[in-house]
Amino acid sequence: MRKNIEIEVAQSRTAFLRPLRSISNSPSPDVAQQVTTELTTALISGNIENTQSDIDRPEQVLDREMAECARQTDRSEEKVRLYKDHTLVNYQASCWQYSILSGEQAQLQGEQDALSWLNSGGPIWNLC
Repeated sequence: MRKNIEIEVAQSRTAFLRPLRSISNSPSPDVAQQVTTELTTALISGNIENTQSDIDRPEQVLDREMAECARQTDRSEEKVRLYKDHTLVNYQASCWQYSILSGEQAQLQGEQDALSWLNSGGPIWNLC
């Protein structure tokens, strides 16, 4: 039976389209038709399975890449959160230090003014 079947692959410019021509040289036209139908069905079924697996592969790759991007985003967000926390703590500490220094500055200025007053010969009771 196999010797009565001939399959030709036509030359095509694209790998996507490869027309086939199957010829069955059988004494019975019904058998030839049945063989041709079976071959065509098998070919179409195989192409569908191949196409589905070709679709699944890039989809799996994209799923992996998307998961990696999500992990990188999570790591980046954690770094930003830590940076914000650190910056806020530093800002609060700076504000606290500034208020202490401002008080110290005011006290020092008062003492310098009192010393200048005393050095200029002003009475002591004006300082109180």
